[in-house]
Amino acid sequence: MRAGLLLLPASVAMIVTSVLAPRLAVAFGAGRTVAVVGFLIVPHAVVLGIVVVYLGQGPVIALSTDLVVGAAPPEKAGSAAAVSETGMEFGPALGVAVIGTMGAVTGFGTVAIVAAVVSVLLARLT
Repeated sequence: MRAGLLLLPASVAMIVTSVLAPRLAVAFGAGRTVAVVGFLIVPHAVVLGIVVVYLGQGPVIALSTDLVVGAAPPEKAGSAAAVSETGMEFGPALGVAVIGTMGAVTGFGTVAIVAAVVSVLLARLT
């Protein structure tokens, strides 16, 4: 029940846009309608997606840095923080490079499957 209620706003949005789309296509043409809707909605969806990701990343980054620095002796706290920050910068850069390379070679559909499998495997390790 709860999952259904959480999906309700998206369902209502789809119903409304499904009803409006044919009317807009008749009035302005299908191509223009798709282009305008894409330009209006997609950037906001991307921003919203980034906000959701950052809401999850913020606590993880702060707490993981605190755990790393807190576990080191006081005289090594600076080095521990540097290694932690280097890992936080290097990990995503390496991930983007590997996934980008795989996508360029094999196609991005394959990359999505591999990324999902790797994410599940990494989640099981932690």
